[in-house]
Amino acid sequence: MSLDFRETSKKFTSFMNKIAIDGVQYKEEFFMIADGKVSITVYRAGEKITHVIIYDIRTTQFRTN
Repeated sequence: MSLDFRETSKKFTSFMNKIAIDGVQYKEEFFMIADGKVSITVYRAGEKITHVIIYDIRTTQFRTN
């Protein structure tokens, strides 16, 4: 299996890392489309990972922590 890694644009990363509420920095820590059907996203609030979301397009279901 061949993997194609791509980095998000600096403009998108800059936008996502500028979200702060009550002094807490929120950001999308990690995003990956695993095989064109499943994606994984990790969100962080300050130093704590707050959400891990797995989306399966085949079943249109979200799984979250």
